[in-house]
Amino acid sequence: MYQINRIIIKILLIITVNCVYVYAGNKNEISIGIGVGNGIMENVKGMHTPVTNNLGTNVKGLVLDDNSLNTMYSLSIDYNRYLNDNLYLNSGIAFNRHYTVDTNITFDGGYNSEFPDIHFRGLALELGPNYRFNKISKFTPYIGLNASTFLGFQSDTNYGANGSGFYGVGGAETFVKCF
Repeated sequence: MYQINRIIIKILLIITVNCVYVYAGNKNEISIGIGVGNGIMENVKGMHTPVTNNLGTNVKGLVLDDNSLNTMYSLSIDYNRYLNDNLYLNSGIAFNRHYTVDTNITFDGGYNSEFPDIHFRGLALELGPNYRFNKISKFTPYIGLNASTFLGFQSDTNYGANGSGFYGVGGAETFVKCF
């Protein structure tokens, strides 16, 4: 029950925090949005140096002990193209800042490691259809299915420039692609 209440509170918070201005002078729409939120990060894989039970510098799978992915802010602009009746094609771009908390990981093979909090910044691109239901007062509910990708940078999850020091402090940022 606690989890359900927590999810409902998060949904209500996201709905009240998302401020969206929609220009809908005709059937095609442009919307500008500002938002914050919480989500999850799954199926994480990436290049890594050797770890216990998984030697070699290669692509390693891992599981996050806490897979929360929080959004500091998201600034977006979307274009909804009218197709027919209540069907629209949505395309959008957003600049996002995300972060993880308590980022302990378990690599394939079982090795567990503390990991610094990870920060992401970059562009999210979305494309897909949505269906608009009948208007209720000034509220128009809709449902959509978007394909999305994130292109950006991940904070320093490596050693510093000289190859020593604390892991995750002072290292170079890494380019990331998420689909």
